[in-house]
Amino acid sequence: MRRFIFVVVLFLLAFCLCFGQADSLNMRRIGTWIAPDTVSFYGWPSTAFTVIGDKAFLGSGAGGGTIWQIDISDPTSPELDTVFVGRGSLGSWSHYLYAAGGRHLQVFDVTQTPPIMLAETTGAYAYNAADADSGYVVSFRWGWPSGWNIFDVSEPENPVVIFEIGGDYDWEDRDTYIKFPYAYITGYMDLYGDPDYDAAMGVSVLDLDTLPYLHGWGNLRPFPHGVTGYYPWSIVANESLIFVGADGATHVYSFDTLEGVQHLCSWNGTSLFTLSLSNGLLYGCSGYGTVVLDVCENACSPETVAYHPAFAADVIIGDSLLIGYGSNGIVILKKTGGGLGCQGNLCPAKDIRFSLLPNPAAGYTNLLINAPGVEVFFYDIAGRLHDRAKGAQKIDLHNFSPGLYLAVAHAGNQTYVVKLLVLA
Repeated sequence: MRRFIFVVVLFLLAFCLCFGQADSLNMRRIGTWIAPDTVSFYGWPSTAFTVIGDKAFLGSGAGGGTIWQIDISDPTSPELDTVFVGRGSLGSWSHYLYAAGGRHLQVFDVTQTPPIMLAETTGAYAYNAADADSGYVVSFRWGWPSGWNIFDVSEPENPVVIFEIGGDYDWEDRDTYIKFPYAYITGYMDLYGDPDYDAAMGVSVLDLDTLPYLHGWGNLRPFPHGVTGYYPWSIVANESLIFVGADGATHVYSFDTLEGVQHLCSWNGTSLFTLSLSNGLLYGCSGYGTVVLDVCENACSPETVAYHPAFAADVIIGDSLLIGYGSNGIVILKKTGGGLGCQGNLCPAKDIRFSLLPNPAAGYTNLLINAPGVEVFFYDIAGRLHDRAKGAQKIDLHNFSPGLYLAVAHAGNQTYVVKLLVLA
């Protein structure tokens, strides 16, 4: 069964940009970029593609190969910027590109063309750069044995493995999604060689803010919560819900605490290979096209608010645009209506969580926050304001005198404070 599914996915990827004639709903195609016939972009959906600002990146080799940088500043006319050497499985955060493959993790600064490689690690589980956010990268290896690790990349020139798990032949990790302060993991467990292939699928959640800085194997299996008989493809989450796209169904979990993950419901018959989530709208890709579902008010019975028959292996959301990739290029779709998602207090956020790394710090520190719209103010102990920042970013400390500072965030009637020690 597993081999059959793999063949089906390869077949779909071979026709990734097949723009059908079926009717669309509240969505239209506005631009495409097709690669030369000799190029086929690497691998598992969602790992070979990322977008940073007005640049799209596609990987064409796992252990080696090249990375193609596409200018999408004019979404109606994407153009090739440059091609550079790099691993083929990609993730991104801020203006950094993370490329994984062949047990290497590379870090690129994309503010210049071509991007500059800042660092490269070896000897770690860095086969797929699953996701990145707020100074962390999760890289995983799927297959037997499966495994993954978490890198602290708050210092881009010196990525460090802070947590590892792997080496178990009974389970396989499939996808990881990071939204600080949590990492969401999906995988499945199978009796190796079982002809009935009764896989047990599930999810786990890690708190990155309290994650122990450990080297060596952990003992966490990545799915204490799940259902049987489904093969997971991808995972996304917001403050209270987790969505897993699987073979034959999409599964919804509630999430209140690390111990409070509960399976709520499944939409049988819907195979969404990759998922993205923004403001209560779930974006999914399947063999039938790209779909947008409103999951804000009723996640177990969502309304289809937009659809286009263009199949993409993954989509990344930017304003009203969806940038999708396939084995031979990218497609850009524009959402033209339908679905307001979460407005007002329909989907209230959880408490604000933010950290500063490194801390103590000299020269700079990284602001990591789970609420990009909340502003953080930096005061000295005399109450004087020295800086302010909104969203995850690097904070320049060169104008801070050595001493103790308070980073303060306000949300509703709550105030959140983190102490920062600035060194000489």
